[in-house]
Amino acid sequence: MKRITTLLLLLVFSNLNLFAQTEVVDGLSDPYRFALSGNDLYITEFSGGTIKKIDLTDPTPTPEEIVTGLAGPAGLAILDDNLYVVEFNTGRIAVLDISDPTATLEDYVTGLSGPTDLLLDGTDLYLSDITANAIFRIDTTAETPATSLVLSGLALPYGMVLDGTQLYFAETGFGRVVRIDISSSDPEIDIVASGLNEPDDLALDGTNLYITEYFGNQLSRIDITSGSSATTAVATGLDTPAGLMIIDNELYLAEGSAGKVLKYDLNVLGVDDNTTFDLAVYPNPTQDYITLNMPDYVSINTADVFNLLGQKMETSLQNRTLDLTALTPGVYYLLLETDHGSSSQRIIKR
Repeated sequence: MKRITTLLLLLVFSNLNLFAQTEVVDGLSDPYRFALSGNDLYITEFSGGTIKKIDLTDPTPTPEEIVTGLAGPAGLAILDDNLYVVEFNTGRIAVLDISDPTATLEDYVTGLSGPTDLLLDGTDLYLSDITANAIFRIDTTAETPATSLVLSGLALPYGMVLDGTQLYFAETGFGRVVRIDISSSDPEIDIVASGLNEPDDLALDGTNLYITEYFGNQLSRIDITSGSSATTAVATGLDTPAGLMIIDNELYLAEGSAGKVLKYDLNVLGVDDNTTFDLAVYPNPTQDYITLNMPDYVSINTADVFNLLGQKMETSLQNRTLDLTALTPGVYYLLLETDHGSSSQRIIKR
């Protein structure tokens, strides 16, 4: 029975992008990376050569141009009022005072090989470089900013995320995500996830590490405490997904070739089968009712049904029988919360 439940859950997660996904903005030119300042989300457009921002409090935000004429703007980071941006094609990091509407970009660090992404840790900037195949650190308090080597000999390091002293980064050349301890003077690589198709960027929510697979066209997830290097696809059918950022329990994703920014509700995206009992839902497909078959000792807290737009549907539960007669034919998702764990099920109403 548990094997059947697991197969059903795989079907659920293969379509979860339809369930939890919301379009924030479209019409962008190859959106790539994010940085947040207050309610303003800054976005680099790699092919468009611009930095734009949107107001996240606006339900239908209109992108505002901040900087134009850049040559491959990639990674972003904001410290106080300073916006740092990687300009890949010119091999530099530039800085802009976003508190001054008349300010212009200034050189910050130049002469880089293939700068790609930025990560802020206190007053330190971490930089991944896919030509030098290395990760560097920059002390922003230094009078003359310069790079110091953290680790070399990598294979196309891209997006980074930090958990304490553990620096996670995508090593795209090997199709994997690895981590190092940045407090060590001689850090060693620990493989976290492997078998990925062009991993690009990372975001961490507790023990869940989210990974965009650029040519895999999907968003994947791994529990970093699991001890396994295998990932689960939680959103598929994307179009070259790139940058990630978590804001207020929502995961923002830059969908490059589609020219969109999407967001996912982590309360839904993070649902997994952590039940300690066997669960069966039948009949499925159904025309009217489904029965939730589980041990008598399990108490149901909530049994909510949603459509593919994430809208909660009107249903009623009595004696572990869920009444779906009011629903129109289609595909729905059941999110079940119990005193012995949570689960999700894909339901077809005929």
